[in-house]
Amino acid sequence: MKVLHLNTLTEGGAAKALKRLHLNLLDFGVDSRVLSLYKLPEGESIANWFSLLNEEISLQEKFIRSIKYRVRNWTDPYYEYSSPLSIFRPEETKLIEWADVLNLHWIANFIHYPSFFSHKVVATKPVVWRTPDLFPMRGVVHYDGYINVKNQKLEKSAKELKMNALSVHENINVAATSSWTMREAKKSLIFSKAKSFRLIHNGLNIEKFAESNSLNQAPKNKKQLLFVAARLSNEKKGFLKVIQILNTIKMDGWELLVVGEGEVNYFDAQFAIRYLGNISSEQEMMAIYRDIDIYISAADEEAFGQTIIEAMFCEKPVVAFGVGGILDTVMHEETGLLSELNDIEGFKKNLILLMKNKEMRKDFGRNGRVRAEKFFSAQVQAEKYLQYYKDVLNEKADRKQ
Repeated sequence: MKVLHLNTLTEGGAAKALKRLHLNLLDFGVDSRVLSLYKLPEGESIANWFSLLNEEISLQEKFIRSIKYRVRNWTDPYYEYSSPLSIFRPEETKLIEWADVLNLHWIANFIHYPSFFSHKVVATKPVVWRTPDLFPMRGVVHYDGYINVKNQKLEKSAKELKMNALSVHENINVAATSSWTMREAKKSLIFSKAKSFRLIHNGLNIEKFAESNSLNQAPKNKKQLLFVAARLSNEKKGFLKVIQILNTIKMDGWELLVVGEGEVNYFDAQFAIRYLGNISSEQEMMAIYRDIDIYISAADEEAFGQTIIEAMFCEKPVVAFGVGGILDTVMHEETGLLSELNDIEGFKKNLILLMKNKEMRKDFGRNGRVRAEKFFSAQVQAEKYLQYYKDVLNEKADRKQ
């Protein structure tokens, strides 16, 4: 079976999930290949990975500026909203002809919807569409919190464009990363003609993370909270909320570790905080997870929550808001503690409870590891995708008979 994955970026949460799935499928003997817009970061090499722009960053930036000009500023620099239009034509590559199944991932600003789905070769291929966020079933936004007065009309017109573009393809299949994205996809008119929907969570191959020594060199007298976000300035991830909450908690003997891109001094923390920077190495991250005591997430919209299952695999309890895909990963009072969205006092009480209760932290951590291995392993994910690919191919064959 030949599977081609399409994704815009090579870094970030969606790209990390794609890399894991791709490598898992290769381990299962699937002929899996990836076509991304950008090339892999310098020094990173992954088998069967191809990029449409295999040039220097400066040239890539010229292309991105060209995209923004051509699509009438439908994109913003932080991917809070993006365009279903593009100057690129991945459908014209030989890889499209090669594939039996096309697996779409985070494709904003890469795929030109009107030409891609109507392309004569693409039209003959079953499409499996993984939902890394809400962009596949929305117009230009990646999460509903980004809809505002300025982009409402744009959101509506982009939805219509997407709906018209997908209507010409007869074999669109949605692989939802969580129960939440599954419900949103089924409600969306964009996927009104989709052939099927299936829930397939992201997976993590824990065996590929070698044992590592501590990297954060934590003071022995301090316990640790950990917060991770690709961009600390992204309000949807809730870093400012975390700072505000911790500023009201007695943090004696505790410190907050922060991983991500941004400037932590801007947030005026009144407690012990250490910024570890933007870490791309999974081995380094696993070493950090093993050292901490509690993982915290304050996201108000989350399609899945990869960092949460990473923490669970390392037997760490989680404190979070019970939103989106987090409701699939964290079991309240079993693997962590959840509060209602924007219930700051509830979040604060949950965090204090875990900070004060060492045995609860251990119990939740052990339970989290068991749950992660059962539902979010690389093997479980690869098996489900492999079966989905087979099913959509059989459906294709059945229609031809």
